[in-house]
Parts: sequence; C-alpha cells; structure tokens
Amino acid sequence: MKRRLLLTLGMGWIVALALFTLQCTPWPSACEICSRPLHERTYFQIAEKDGTVRDVCCPRCGQRYIQQNPGIARSMKVTDFYHGDLFPAQEAFYVEASSIRLCCPDLITRDFMGGTRTVTWDRCLPSLVAFRRLTDAEKFQQEKGGNIRRFAQVFTTR
Repeated sequence: MKRRLLLTLGMGWIVALALFTLQCTPWPSACEICSRPLHERTYFQIAEKDGTVRDVCCPRCGQRYIQQNPGIARSMKVTDFYHGDLFPAQEAFYVEASSIRLCCPDLITRDFMGGTRTVTWDRCLPSLVAFRRLTDAEKFQQEKGGNIRRFAQVFTTR
C-alpha cells in the first residue's frame, strides 16, 4: 500500500514537471548554428532529411551550415525581410553584402581589459537578406547596397 502511494505520488510529480516544462518552453530564442539571437526579419529554417528542424538566425548562417553539410537539407524556408512571411528559400531574391548587420552589429569590440579588436571574419557576414518580390529586393538594395542574387547563386556548394 505504502509502495503504491509513493509510486503514484512520484508519477504525479513527473507529469506535473512535464506539463510545467511544456508550458515554459518558449519559441527558440537562439540560432541552432551560432547561438546568436533569432531575428524575426531574417529567420531561416532548415528541415533536415532525418526530420530535424533547425531554427537559424539568418540565411547566411544557414547557407554556411548547408555548405558544411552537403545533402543534409530536405527543405529550407526563409523570412521575407519586409513582410515577415515564411516561404520556400528557393523562391527568394537575396541581397548579399548590404550594409545591414543584424547578427553581428559591432565590428569593433572591446575585451575585458578595455582593449579593442576589429572583427575580420564572422559566420553571418557578408549579410544575406531575403525577399519574396524582386521589387522589394531592389528597393532594399537602393537603401542599403549589396548585390541581388537568386538561390542557386547563393546556396550552391562552392
């Protein structure tokens, strides 16, 4: 009797903890590749062939991951920078190397001793921003610079 009661209480705690964890688990807040914050305007999603879905901070970070792991992606989705729509990455117009830097805004950083250093390479640079419509990509390019590319120009293994 005592054993049954302890088992029931133990199972109750496990269920309660599981429910609490499910309620408190937020939408992912960090990129699964570089651990930086996710940005709603540059969010990129990779669905792998094994069923794993990766939440990525930007198309550039996703592109580098795809190049380092050829054949891993089953599908990819990208967010339209202006409108926030998630759509197939193959349909996007990309602006590469614009002046925008959401993932790494500081190219000059300070260390704990007060010294400075200049960032010369970063996995999320040069920037890569996606648009569903060519007219939006052209407007962004006029404002922030960069080059308009299509999926095959950006995501093919180099």
